[in-house]
Amino acid sequence: MRSIYGDKNVLYEPFGSAVDALSGDNGSTQLNIHDEEKHFLNLANKINYFIENNPVLAEHTFIRKFRNPDYVFKHEIEPLINRTKL
Repeated sequence: MRSIYGDKNVLYEPFGSAVDALSGDNGSTQLNIHDEEKHFLNLANKINYFIENNPVLAEHTFIRKFRNPDYVFKHEIEPLINRTKL
């Protein structure tokens, strides 16, 4: 997977499994998580940071919010129409 998707901007977090993550054989992947709640809170914070600071997602959100037909009509076209009525 790493060779396909690369290492940049990817979160590789170990998770327990019934299959050994390194060899793919039957077995288990052992994790040493001392504070599970803190571990998953840290992972959630990483994901949240990635979502909030990803420029592609930010541009998509901007376009969805400020370039949709309703917003453009209400904030750019309708004021022009109302101004010409005066």
